Amino acid sequence: GMCERLKGSPIPPVYTSHTSRLLVFYLVFLPLALHGSALEKVTTVLVTATVSYTLLGLDEISHVLEQPFRLMPLHELSRNIMMDVADAFVCRPPSLVLGSESGLKVDES
Repeated sequence: GMCERLKGSPIPPVYTSHTSRLLVFYLVFLPLALHGSALEKVTTVLVTATVSYTLLGLDEISHVLEQPFRLMPLHELSRNIMMDVADAFVCRPPSLVLGSESGLKVDES
């Protein structure tokens, strides 16, 4: 099915390494670009640190999400769903009978 196609087609390593290198290249030259825009040195350092932390964090999250089936316990989830469906087919719900005072009552017999 669709999950097998997702599992069988990972993101190529060349693409991943290329985006990581491009990100590092951007972050190396970001302080130079900010310094050229007449910002103070402290502001340049703070902005560069904030942008670097954010973008490197997003890059790390993207690496983790490339293989979603390592994160999700699919075998356990599938087994639990299978057991719930089997219980639904095997165990019949109790039959309901109309009561005179309180509406529906469960038939104990």
